[in-house]
Amino acid sequence: MLKSVSAAMLKCIYNFSSYASKFKIDPKPVAMHIEITYRCNLKCVFCDRWKVAPKIWSQELDWSELESLLFQAKKLGIKFLAFSGGEPLLREETIKLANLAKKLGIFTFLNTNGTLINEDNVKTIIKNFDQVIVSIDSINPKLHDFFRGVKGTFKKALKAIKLLVENSKRKNQVAVQTVFSNKNYQEILHMQEFFKKLKVPLFIQPIHNIPSSLYKADDSFKISKKEYIEIKRTVRSFLKNFTFCDPYINIAYKTIYKRYFEKFPEFLKNPNNLNNHFICFAGSFSFLIDPVGNVFPCDGLRIPQGNIREKPLTKIWREMRNIRKKISSIKRSCSCWLLCITPFSMMLSIPFKPFLYIKRRKQAKLSS
Repeated sequence: MLKSVSAAMLKCIYNFSSYASKFKIDPKPVAMHIEITYRCNLKCVFCDRWKVAPKIWSQELDWSELESLLFQAKKLGIKFLAFSGGEPLLREETIKLANLAKKLGIFTFLNTNGTLINEDNVKTIIKNFDQVIVSIDSINPKLHDFFRGVKGTFKKALKAIKLLVENSKRKNQVAVQTVFSNKNYQEILHMQEFFKKLKVPLFIQPIHNIPSSLYKADDSFKISKKEYIEIKRTVRSFLKNFTFCDPYINIAYKTIYKRYFEKFPEFLKNPNNLNNHFICFAGSFSFLIDPVGNVFPCDGLRIPQGNIREKPLTKIWREMRNIRKKISSIKRSCSCWLLCITPFSMMLSIPFKPFLYIKRRKQAKLSS
């Protein structure tokens, strides 16, 4: 793992020159995120992937295409591979692909609702994934099941977490991720304490409303002035006991994560408040593949850059120059606070902070 992190940091240095050249020099990606299926056994209130799944089920990438994609990703220099869905464990190819990735020296991450993990498959899952992240949105079973749309979900997910911890090979191989909103912020500190006793770090990500990414948050998730103040207080307390999820990442990155969490109240109040507070490196350090092979800069920006069934991945990557310029621009229009890209971009933006400040001041003067 340390070797992969070192290689990733070297790529960071290289990619600074790519950014400085306005992407005339192609950056080198570090991570690939694959949505291996939109099929899901749950019906989450803040996600529409399960609704779309029946329409594209027959078009999902088959094993030969997934295998080819992985070899192309390895050639491109990918060090980290994250699986999500839908529910990735609904496809038997998920573990098979993770196994191949590990043989190629790629570190693997699984995002799962936990309901399909049991005594029969837990050892195989632990063997093939360097980290397993289970979604838990409340330790109140009724509330968690409300969020996830199916009764009994909390009980199954909690059992999965305990099984994973019992069979884990190292510290922090298992983590919990929560969709943070005005409906569960009051119990986040209880959740933090609860999972601390299980020796499982808790990560939180604010709820998003990005229709193109099949994320939704209706008006009931809009926060009031009172909730804004209370959420600010809650996040501060959460940070005091925050346990970082990955022991391999340095202290500077841990500090960035804390800054990421501190901005939750602002994001929930109005996502546009945080536009251009950092340079976004989506599409430069990472990219996303959907179930049918479309390539996107990231989960929050669904502008297709090509399809691996029509073009080699390396060619698609080279042709992403224009979208990289738009994403890294101070005038970009997308607003996200996703855990997969925002903290990383915040860290990489540190050397450019004086320039960002000057650009924001100029933009403010032009607007006034």
